[in-house]
Amino acid sequence: MNRLLARLGVHRSEHVSVARDFSIYSGANIVSLVLLLSTGLVLRRYLGLTLAGIWTGLEVLPAYAAYAHLGILNAAERELPFLVGARRGNDFDRLKHTLLWLSHGLGALLAAGLTISALALRPRIEREFFVGLLIYAPLLWTQILASYYVLLFRARQRFVVLSGRQAIANLLKAALTVAGVRMVSFRFWPVRALS
Repeated sequence: MNRLLARLGVHRSEHVSVARDFSIYSGANIVSLVLLLSTGLVLRRYLGLTLAGIWTGLEVLPAYAAYAHLGILNAAERELPFLVGARRGNDFDRLKHTLLWLSHGLGALLAAGLTISALALRPRIEREFFVGLLIYAPLLWTQILASYYVLLFRARQRFVVLSGRQAIANLLKAALTVAGVRMVSFRFWPVRALS
């Protein structure tokens, strides 16, 4: 195998590095999936049917917000590594800064749109759903920014650092979600007291 890769111009240190990065990145993703599954089970157990349904409905928002960039970040995912490989640092920096401002602009637009929608729909929706919409508004902004930073880490081939940060973020998300659910289930949160 080493000879074949050497004939193709790939040095041993490069494919060992790729294998290491792949292993760490895949391992972190598997751990994240297990955390998400266990968090989902805890949610369903403690929230009850109504609040679990509201939670599931709110989870649709980040899934669709991921498409707000209309493919611009997908195109940049191909372009940025090319610019790094071509050693065109100025072009890379210009595109990077443009994408950062685009991400902030889209995040602010989504957060403002969701807040305005929540306020406009307030008389027609339940209080729990209204509070959930208001809580999710800034989270949409952070999700768009997270997509931008993942793109930069991938473009620079910093998969080990990206894996660590994603694992920490998912662990923090799971811990905060479980803590929030526990607060709701013990009636510390005013929304739960209404149901």
